[in-house]
Amino acid sequence: MGFRSERTGLIPGSTAVTVPMLSVAYPATVAVYPASGCSITCEYTVDGAAWTAWASGTATSTAYDVLDSAVRALRFARTAGSATDSRYHVLPTTRG
Repeated sequence: MGFRSERTGLIPGSTAVTVPMLSVAYPATVAVYPASGCSITCEYTVDGAAWTAWASGTATSTAYDVLDSAVRALRFARTAGSATDSRYHVLPTTRG
């Protein structure tokens, strides 16, 4: 069973996957798991208009970063490779 605001999913193709983040608790760990031969980008937006690349750059192997403050959305995209099983995961901090 995941946390209430946990986000996870596939990055199946060259179409970006946008993940709403307004209800996520922070800090939150963001991870990407590129499939063999694939590369994945992750971007975030705080205003819903301008997108900024995350600090880990383009990932060709498992990569993660921690968001210390709220963002409006994350966007994940496969930039190379043809496998359709690359994944993303957002794990928020639990509040006790």
